[in-house]
Amino acid sequence: MNRIFVAMILIAFAVASFRQVQWTLIAQTDEATEALSAAEVARLSASTATEAAGAAVTLAESGDQAAAASSLTEARAAASEARAAAEQAAAISAGESEVIAGATENAAAAAAVAASAVDAAQAALAASDRPSIAASPDGDPSLEGQLAEVTGWMTGQQVSARSAEIAALAVPDLPARSAEPIKSFSDGLFDMAKAAVMSIVLPLIGAMAFFLGLMKVAEEAGLMGVFAKLLRPLMVRLFPDVPPDHPAMSAMILNMAANALGLGNAATPFGIKAMQELDKLNPEKGTATNAMCLFLAINTSSVTLLPTGVIAIRETLNSGDAAGILPTTLMATILSTSAAITAAKIYQRFSPAPSGTVDSDERDEDAGTGYPLWVSMLAIGTLVAMVPVTVVYGSVFGKWIVPLIVSGFIGYGALRGVKVYEAFVAGAREGFDVGIKIVPFLVAILAAVGMLRGSGAIDLFVGAVGEWTMMVGLPAEVLPMALLRPLSGSGAYGVMMATLNDYGPDSFIGYLVSTLQGSTETTFYVLAVYFGAVGIQRTRHAMAAALTADAVGVMAATAACWVYFLANGMTV
Repeated sequence: MNRIFVAMILIAFAVASFRQVQWTLIAQTDEATEALSAAEVARLSASTATEAAGAAVTLAESGDQAAAASSLTEARAAASEARAAAEQAAAISAGESEVIAGATENAAAAAAVAASAVDAAQAALAASDRPSIAASPDGDPSLEGQLAEVTGWMTGQQVSARSAEIAALAVPDLPARSAEPIKSFSDGLFDMAKAAVMSIVLPLIGAMAFFLGLMKVAEEAGLMGVFAKLLRPLMVRLFPDVPPDHPAMSAMILNMAANALGLGNAATPFGIKAMQELDKLNPEKGTATNAMCLFLAINTSSVTLLPTGVIAIRETLNSGDAAGILPTTLMATILSTSAAITAAKIYQRFSPAPSGTVDSDERDEDAGTGYPLWVSMLAIGTLVAMVPVTVVYGSVFGKWIVPLIVSGFIGYGALRGVKVYEAFVAGAREGFDVGIKIVPFLVAILAAVGMLRGSGAIDLFVGAVGEWTMMVGLPAEVLPMALLRPLSGSGAYGVMMATLNDYGPDSFIGYLVSTLQGSTETTFYVLAVYFGAVGIQRTRHAMAAALTADAVGVMAATAACWVYFLANGMTV
């Protein structure tokens, strides 16, 4: 983790420094100054034209045709100046300067606003200047209507509509010079450091305290043992270094179950609890064990049966089938989880594990020897069989998950005679302590991410590889999401929302970013939080295995969306 952290900061600084020099040279050229000046002239002229046109309409409505005509003449002159300034800005060229490009675009937009205002005022003035049509001598009222329809003369109501049209016109403000890269570097650092504490840790403490309190109730009621025994045949084979009846096994199972149901807030406390229990078996404190690395790899790519959060977002954006991403998400996560397990098992051979053993007296008394294999397989099969149900009723079923878990754990604890309130408070206190402990780890990693984003390093990478990813079916528009997802959950969330708004939730790109959000995890965040909770500094192969799973997850999500669209006759 130390090398990754240093590399992220040095790369961000190098890119920001290079772009700052480039920005300074371009921003100080005579061409840039002329373009900005021309854009300012266009904006001011367009503003004058819009105001004069509006005055012309008002005067025309009041019947003062002479004054209206004078205002219209003023509006035409100002519009001509705006057009001339826009042409001047367009004639300036200095390579691919963002400063000049922005100024030219602004000038053209201002000139267009001025022209629209003049056209609307001219039409309104012409309409109000025409006399009303008298009824025909024989009193036929339809004649007037026929003549008005043929000539296109406007009524007073239409003149008012023209007035409203002009009032709605907005003259674009002069765009500021492109932000200095070195300033964006600094802003990104402090913004993300602040967000780490204010937007992530503080809300996380509340969720962590609640769910760790809930987990304490379940633990004392013996419910943890039920889950552990149910999946014990699989977990024993995956984690041979963890005693089958150790509390770490139960915590890992609950973490994986929460991830499978898309309950990120619940999964984090369970995962931290699992890491704390695994650390009790660690003979070399500060160094990750094989079990820790495998657990982290699975956690960043765990099978997702119901991505409830993404489904809710798609519903708010009026998706025709908000739960349509369930099959693509399931397919992507099955492949990425398989890759995570395989990578962790292979990479551990090249990374020496902590030597020695630790005798732990902690046992989960309710774990027993586990259920028969056929019971476990039946339970897993039943869970998989529920997938078609969630495809049809996912939006309804998802709303019941958290309430059912909360009431189920509390109710089960009460039936088993547990002092629910006391147990809950004891667990919640642990959640608060852990939340405070992870602050420095989270600030470090998110500040590095902010520097990368602010320096433009991520944008440069997207521009460089976008053409290549298109060849394998991954649209360039999805690259920011694929890159940010392992780095920043809030950043990826924002990119996903913007992409869904731009391309629609039911487009191929919309399905792909939704699948990525629901089937991949914020890898660096998970590593920082989980390892930080137990003071792990030497992460061994955990990072490599997690990133391998991320890469496979992106490819699997792309393939899953292509298969889904082709199978359903949808346009890619």
